[in-house]
Amino acid sequence: MSDTTFALGGMRIWEAHGDKQQRIDRAVWLCEFDIKERELSKREARTVR
Repeated sequence: MSDTTFALGGMRIWEAHGDKQQRIDRAVWLCEFDIKERELSKREARTVR
């Protein structure tokens, strides 16, 4: 993973009902930030230094 990605994981338990057996679903998602960064103006760049 990097500074711009993270993973989410989850689990859901489905209880037995009628003729269906108990079931466990597991899932994982890899997420990435999609944030556009603008360039600093000359004035902003000077204040950051």
